[in-house]
Amino acid sequence: MRPEEGVELEELLAANHDLFAVYVLRDALKDLWRYRHPAHAARAWRGWYRKALRCRIEPLRRFARNLRPYLPGILAHGRCRLGTNLIEGINNKIRVIKRIGVRLPRRRPLLPQACPPSRSWEMNQIADR
Repeated sequence: MRPEEGVELEELLAANHDLFAVYVLRDALKDLWRYRHPAHAARAWRGWYRKALRCRIEPLRRFARNLRPYLPGILAHGRCRLGTNLIEGINNKIRVIKRIGVRLPRRRPLLPQACPPSRSWEMNQIADR
């Protein structure tokens, strides 16, 4: 790197320091989902939480404080309690349902075909149009 490029890099890093810190803490928070044991995830959470509170970025500090009540649910996530195969299977089912799509009719009469619809039902159908 040329000397003038080094100066530009330093200026960019200084200008984007807060953004860089948020990205690093975001990646560290994502790592919580990789732990297989709740105790290890709890230790990682405590480290992340301390770092988030020590930074000078108020929105990030507020996010960390708001996230703290959900810690039991985070620590009880899939890899700690359930096998990953089960979770991947559930996610796969969700993807298939999304791809196929589930479309239900807006209204469907619950009357048997042999019985003619009542007058009030016909009036409701006309009113809905």
